[in-house]
Amino acid sequence: MNSKNQPNTASKMRVLFADDELPAREKLNHQLSLMEHVEVVAMATNGKEAITLINELTPDVVLLDIQMPEIKGLELIDLLNYQPIIIYTTAYDQFAIEAFEHASTDYLLKPFPIARLKKALAKALQQLEQQRAHTLVNHEPNEQTFTLTKNTINKLISKNGERIFLLSPSDIKFIKSEQGNSLAWNGDTFHHLSDTLDQL
Repeated sequence: MNSKNQPNTASKMRVLFADDELPAREKLNHQLSLMEHVEVVAMATNGKEAITLINELTPDVVLLDIQMPEIKGLELIDLLNYQPIIIYTTAYDQFAIEAFEHASTDYLLKPFPIARLKKALAKALQQLEQQRAHTLVNHEPNEQTFTLTKNTINKLISKNGERIFLLSPSDIKFIKSEQGNSLAWNGDTFHHLSDTLDQL
């Protein structure tokens, strides 16, 4: 089932699922096998195994059980080196709000019919296509993209009344936070920055 070496094509959505219960895994595997556009790359039986497989195989979508031994589904998201599209599966509806707070695409309440699973995966596919399109646009090697990127990374914006200054990081000695404001010192003057210290 491990298809790590297979090419990641746009026609197939690479899916990994994690569930500690064998009947749930067997049912989900069967449901996914009936979908032509889905390629199951692996299945995990607990949270720790899920982390390893997700980081190694980088699937497009992960169907993740919330209640699992060792590490719960809601907890392991913060331990990933790679962020896939997440669809939570659980028998407990009280986790729904927390699941969406963890930026999940959908929430499937067990036992769910294949029609509900298809709907969730269709939503995930739409999100995946948007991500791919966004990546293509951001990597388009044209002059406009380069200029925007250069200005965003290499310039800091300081506004004093109606006047706006573009500051080069190489000219700044240090930046401090004072009463919620970010101040950049260039050796001569403090400049108020539009971004907070956390954003910088």
